[in-house]
Amino acid sequence: MRKILLFGFALSFLFCNAALAKEEFLTEVDSHSYLSADIFQFNSDYSKVLTLNRGKLTLNNKVIANLGTDTAHLISADVSGKPVYARRKKSSGIISPYPWTLFWGEKREPEFDSMQMAVSSDEDKFAYVGSTKDFSVPLGMKNVVVEDGRTIETVLGGVGFLKYNKKGVLAYVKVIPGSNNEDRSKDKMILVFDGKKVGEYQEIESLDFDSDGRIVASVLKNNERFFLHGSKEYSIEGLKFAPWIYLSDQGGHLAITANQSNLNWAILDGKKTSVDGYKESLQPMVFSKNGSHLGFMIFNSKTNKSKIVIDGKEYEGNDTTYFYLLNNGKPLLLEGKGIESLRDGIDGKILTRNLYSPWDGPSIASDGENYAFAQQKSKSGGGGQVVFKGKRGKFYSDIQSLHIAPGGSVVVYIARKFNTKSLELDSFMVMGTEEGSAYDQIWPPVFSEDGKNLMYLARKGEKIFRVSEEIK
Repeated sequence: MRKILLFGFALSFLFCNAALAKEEFLTEVDSHSYLSADIFQFNSDYSKVLTLNRGKLTLNNKVIANLGTDTAHLISADVSGKPVYARRKKSSGIISPYPWTLFWGEKREPEFDSMQMAVSSDEDKFAYVGSTKDFSVPLGMKNVVVEDGRTIETVLGGVGFLKYNKKGVLAYVKVIPGSNNEDRSKDKMILVFDGKKVGEYQEIESLDFDSDGRIVASVLKNNERFFLHGSKEYSIEGLKFAPWIYLSDQGGHLAITANQSNLNWAILDGKKTSVDGYKESLQPMVFSKNGSHLGFMIFNSKTNKSKIVIDGKEYEGNDTTYFYLLNNGKPLLLEGKGIESLRDGIDGKILTRNLYSPWDGPSIASDGENYAFAQQKSKSGGGGQVVFKGKRGKFYSDIQSLHIAPGGSVVVYIARKFNTKSLELDSFMVMGTEEGSAYDQIWPPVFSEDGKNLMYLARKGEKIFRVSEEIK
């Protein structure tokens, strides 16, 4: 077993490549109230945990506010050590009409009747929209967009899609009512990004960002459907419904598909692909990790047959339900009515006929080449084991959160097995073939940006720990 040492060191193991494991106590929770959905939030690397137990708000076990039990709470994740929370009084168990009082660290923000929040903890930024009833303005509501304590804009209408991209740049949509408050079709929607107007539209149906932080949105303009990618607008002539948008993990590649009158469109990075014109039902787009290969499935309801299309070339679908693409363009096929089989490539060998938790699929490394999967002992169950680079791990009662560490050389997952003393399931973080210490519960692992460290949260009784390890 891999030893966990507080501010100490651990031996380096041949199989797991773990050079150092450290357990840091973060906080203590009331296990009963915690299990009944008490406030429990954390930032992206698990270094800060915000909890609310019996009216006390704590950050890494330090009480930062006593909110009491007679208030309703709206709590955000931690931002640069300054938790954001709001509260208002309750009356006989029913939410009162009193406004929300919002706090950012020790700073008290203005009061509002309602609010929505967006937090970018990695970039130390925080924004919210505070709403105040005002029947002298359209919609009877005045909205204020606030970022880092500064008023960005007061909107005499609605505000939606408040969110940050990965670089900490804020985007939101302003809804400006038309002359007739009862006719919403006359409303104008204005997309704002980084404090600047991107465009004015009749509708904005979706708003997201690609891997480079550029805007990706589906909009209606002059009664014509467009999708936005960065500063560019792309149209699909005659399209009446919003398209589906798919983003690649790397490289910022973007594909959209749309179906109208049983005719499909597909556009990759603004250019039509061979998908264009298919009349069969088009299944979700699949990218390889590097974005250089694009695939999808089509299904003909009349013949009840499917086809796989990869980079414009068609293959018979047979029993394939879904597939993944490696960086070399080879697919990993999920097959069978119960999605019990995994096949290595078109007409390739079957890797297993007993997939464990098949809807999770295989885990593909960030390099887009290596992959791992979990399989059952038999079709009837009997626990699961992980298979990585052809090598099989131990069987466990349960396997969760299967990952491959950056670099593609080490597999990491949560395993659970029966403890004959406590008569309960213990949870372990497994790296390679080595088990970490046993806990009552473990949260999914995350990796540092340089890929050299693994972090996860673990609970033992009422105590929450942050465990970190170096990967070599």
